[in-house]
Amino acid sequence: SISVMTPTSVTICEPEVPIKEYENYQESSAPDITTLRSIVNDCINAGNDAGAIDVITPSIIQDNGLSISFDVPLFCLTALWILARRSDDNKKKIIFEGSTLDSIIEVMLIYRELSVDIQKRACGLLWALSMKPNDRVHVVQSGGCIAILKAMVQYINDESLQTIALGALKVLSSSSKIKYEIDMRKALSIVSSVMQRNAYNATVQCKGCVVMSNLVTTDDNQFVVAVSEKEISAIVNGILANPEAHDVHETACFVASSSANVDLIRNISTSRVALELAFEKSPEKVNNILILLRRLNFDVDDIDSPAIEGR
Repeated sequence: SISVMTPTSVTICEPEVPIKEYENYQESSAPDITTLRSIVNDCINAGNDAGAIDVITPSIIQDNGLSISFDVPLFCLTALWILARRSDDNKKKIIFEGSTLDSIIEVMLIYRELSVDIQKRACGLLWALSMKPNDRVHVVQSGGCIAILKAMVQYINDESLQTIALGALKVLSSSSKIKYEIDMRKALSIVSSVMQRNAYNATVQCKGCVVMSNLVTTDDNQFVVAVSEKEISAIVNGILANPEAHDVHETACFVASSSANVDLIRNISTSRVALELAFEKSPEKVNNILILLRRLNFDVDDIDSPAIEGR
């Protein structure tokens, strides 16, 4: 028998802070961040991280979008990201105390059409805040996923935004609570659209596949919503667009092999070509691909696989 392997792309990891950007703010002489930066640095240097968070929070959205300044929210989001990485206590303060989390999500909405950089920084921060299951539940319930999805729609062709947004959504979608907080069909449609628009970006394809898998299944692998032809087509096209990307092949076939929509996959004209390409290019990932080919009733008996001959 052939066992189903979980691809390494399903693994959750914490994102690195964009230190270079933060160093730029430290050197900036812009008057709107000089005083704020000085107070925040004094708090951090004194070991008072909680005080730094309290200083940053009201500054995130102080302009309320009326006096447009990208420097202040970018500095605030980056500083919070650094503080979140410093300790779990800082994460919990940002998430559960005061209005910091609400302000992070609000600034995403205020600047959604104005700054892709603010969206990227906020997505990275939400990702960093969501590493623990209980924490990510609160981020989901506070509207974090909705804000991320809106950013993805707004900047659908920006690969760097999509990479970090899908990274955040990959973590958040692993919480079963997401099923009750967002429109699942709309979320699946957005993710598949992003995958189609950025078909040649292997990272987008891998993360998009994992997010879709998380959205359609519960913790015990029960299906809560069916994928449509649009989602399956995005998975198939991702394989064809990345013929040498073994991680894409493995993740796509992992998601498709757990799908209940076998007939739908079979009816997509390019699905067999894509799956056989994945089989040919990624023989070391053969398990999930063979399972899927057999579920689809495709003839695999004549496929020569070194990975199987050695079993």
